[in-house]
Amino acid sequence: MGIRPEDIRLVDTHEPGAITGEVYIVEPLGRNDVLDIRIGERSLLVLTDPERRIRPGHAVNLRFNTAAAQFFDAETERSLLWN
Repeated sequence: MGIRPEDIRLVDTHEPGAITGEVYIVEPLGRNDVLDIRIGERSLLVLTDPERRIRPGHAVNLRFNTAAAQFFDAETERSLLWN
């Protein structure tokens, strides 16, 4: 499965369906920060506003835009949605 960083958003802790992760790296890009977030042994990237002032070690809650997710064949790595 693949999902773009702009299709993941930070949410409040009390939002239903939110998944918690820990910020590992913050990469400032000017108008956005890219967060490298760890959930268990997995890592994913999320875009966020630098005004949020999120730092490594912070716990964050995430919500995925599942309509934007892509699925791939594990052997061929080709998209299952786009032929």
